[in-house]
Amino acid sequence: PLKETLASALVMLSYYKAGKPMIDPFCGSGTIPIEAARIARNIAPGLKRDFSCQAWPQFSAELWQDTRATAEAAMLPPLEERIIGSDIDARVLRSARENAHRADVAEDIHFHAQPMSDVTSKRRFGCVITNPPYGLRIGSENDREQRELDIVYASMPDVLRKLPTWSHFILTAYPHFEQVVGRSADRRRK
Repeated sequence: PLKETLASALVMLSYYKAGKPMIDPFCGSGTIPIEAARIARNIAPGLKRDFSCQAWPQFSAELWQDTRATAEAAMLPPLEERIIGSDIDARVLRSARENAHRADVAEDIHFHAQPMSDVTSKRRFGCVITNPPYGLRIGSENDREQRELDIVYASMPDVLRKLPTWSHFILTAYPHFEQVVGRSADRRRK
């Protein structure tokens, strides 16, 4: 599973901004769309959490309340352009919706079941930000699973060609990804 901090970093490295279309075609439990919505709405990380330091004797509860109130006041209204999160597995989308609700961004994201091959948009510009499967499940050396992944990755160039003016940000360890999609990455991060 993708950690929230890595998903946030991926969104922040992208060109995504509130008001711009965004699609995650392999959204799984919704981590990338949720973090994108929280960033776009300026929702402070950990806003609802309690921290151990709050129990320290020298900790100023008043200062903490002021800081939290300032962060809440800086939050932006719900997004006018909803983020799209899709996945071929409708079961994981239930978790994605629950996660978005807990993160207070449920109204900012539209989740729906759809294979990657059906992804398209009429919008001229936008961002595809995703973390597709890449066959590194613990204990899995299944040939059938690898063939299925190869089919998914082989379909990606067709999908990305349908969105030629969009920015594509893809986090993967899939071997020879650039050869499969027929294009070199503009930027790489390790």
